[in-house]
Amino acid sequence: MIDLVLLDIVMPNMDGYQVLEKMKEQRYLEYLPVIIISSEGDTTSMEKAYELGATDYIRRPFESYIINRRIKNTLMLYEKQKKLVHLVEQQIQKRVNNNTTLINVLGHIVEFRNGESGLHIQHIQTITKMLLLQMGKKSHEYKLSDADILLISTASSLHDIEKFQLMKRF
Repeated sequence: MIDLVLLDIVMPNMDGYQVLEKMKEQRYLEYLPVIIISSEGDTTSMEKAYELGATDYIRRPFESYIINRRIKNTLMLYEKQKKLVHLVEQQIQKRVNNNTTLINVLGHIVEFRNGESGLHIQHIQTITKMLLLQMGKKSHEYKLSDADILLISTASSLHDIEKFQLMKRF
């Protein structure tokens, strides 16, 4: 696994800017830091590198201590960022689980009050999920992520919630 890329601007086949562009297209720069080490020291070169997604830019000649320190700092920052992203993902998943539980409870209350099958909500969710997956295969017009499909299929279980409101009045 690659944790960090050290990249020069001047290279034989592809220059460093082209490499950065390819890495950006492939979305590698979202999780892989790139430090440019180059003798190209003008401000325009540095600005271009940063705009393309470089994490840091070090001019030559350099001191090895500075390189080592900046590499360690960059790796430490990216590691902390990964941990924070993981914590946020855990919190989001916990919230999704709580919301799903609440929606299922509401659905079961509606079914109980309405006398419908206890599996009605699950059937609606399953059918909605199947339809969304098939729609994604048939048409690329709607680009739904797994999270979108989960959200829509979970929300579909609320389709009878108005029945509950009506039943409460009588």
